[in-house]
Amino acid sequence: MANSALSLTRRSLLAGTAAAAVTAALAACNRGGGPTPAAASFAADDPRSKGWRTVNHYFSSNNAFFNSWQQGSNEAARALGMTNEAQVDNSNNDKALTIFRSAATRGFNGMTSMVADPGISKIVLSTAQTNGTVVANAWNVAPWLTPFDIGDKWVQFIAPNDVAGAQAVANVLFDAMGGEGELIHITGVPGNTADLLRTEGLDRALKKFPGVKLVAREPGKFNRGATEPVISALLTAHPNVKAVFCQNDDEAMGVLAALSARGRKDVLVTGIDGIPDMLDAIASGRALATWAQHGGFAAGWLTVQVFDALAGVTLDPLERMMWLGTFVINTPEAASAYKKMMYGGAFPFDYVKMSRALHPKDWDPQNSFAPIDLEKYYTLIQPKPSGYELPAKYTDAASAAGIEAVAKSYSQRLGTDPFANVRKLCKGEGGRDLTGF
Repeated sequence: MANSALSLTRRSLLAGTAAAAVTAALAACNRGGGPTPAAASFAADDPRSKGWRTVNHYFSSNNAFFNSWQQGSNEAARALGMTNEAQVDNSNNDKALTIFRSAATRGFNGMTSMVADPGISKIVLSTAQTNGTVVANAWNVAPWLTPFDIGDKWVQFIAPNDVAGAQAVANVLFDAMGGEGELIHITGVPGNTADLLRTEGLDRALKKFPGVKLVAREPGKFNRGATEPVISALLTAHPNVKAVFCQNDDEAMGVLAALSARGRKDVLVTGIDGIPDMLDAIASGRALATWAQHGGFAAGWLTVQVFDALAGVTLDPLERMMWLGTFVINTPEAASAYKKMMYGGAFPFDYVKMSRALHPKDWDPQNSFAPIDLEKYYTLIQPKPSGYELPAKYTDAASAAGIEAVAKSYSQRLGTDPFANVRKLCKGEGGRDLTGF
């Protein structure tokens, strides 16, 4: 998913939280609900007996990706004897800060989080640190900010590798074009982190396919409604276009609608996210490919990390910020199988087996992970601030051999791959694990 460029007012940073605002901002919306096993049903030495309470915070509830995200968090919490409350800030930084500030006072022990605006990362994570709230978060974080700058309560950050994912989708698209022809690129929100990195991935692919000519690059703002008038104008200006690369699936659906209105079936279209509409479009042959980001898995994994931290598990420094394994879906069969897996009922993930607290010797990540090379990653987003150096705890561990060793250790622990059957249905570049640059 993409993040939005928003502003956090000085007043909201300084003002205390009114009780009425707390009530409005923190209305529960617990999707994927179900009974949580009573703490008393577990042995006294089992950390599930603690009955910890968690918040799953995210910035939108009006799309299938975030419904899947909440489902994964709920399933994991139930499996681990925790109660879980969904809190949605609707891309409002004031509400996000309210959620973080009030978590501890409302009796919550931990949080999973995806902020819309990475610019508020430091203030909300510092708030959690001060209040003693354990946090594991995903996707969006301020450049050059690390858990070592905040403290031990920020236990882990994970993200899909936007550069690798966009490049892989572009490779699939350019191969389908026969390595030549006109291309339109619908970007996201200008200045957005995901937008910048996905454009970098596309540009890397373009360098390897000199026969593909980029004829237009215009923003669709990650939204199908905003994309339709943009692509309509571009299709008029470039009637010979052969393909459209979209920065997310919602934009791709806007492109497909515009093409349909013109009766055109000759233009290849790709997206990013793996939402049901796009999966249906691939299954029916109207779209070529998408990059699936496994939101439901990610939220479940982060919930397990919160549980483990509360139970006393400490991560290696290189595990504090990691790439989440993802892959491109590029066949109708794979699209249908992925939709059934991620949007058709309970997930096939074993959250108890993910837990190091419950399975210290044989815990299973059930997906690939790799440490983020922070120097490479953050440099793509923003030049390093003058005088800043990455924390010694990270750099001391982050030799090339260290990063490779941690990635290898996860690979060796991977006992089950719930995505294996979907991967097998992909072809070529599709299904390939995407964690490194």
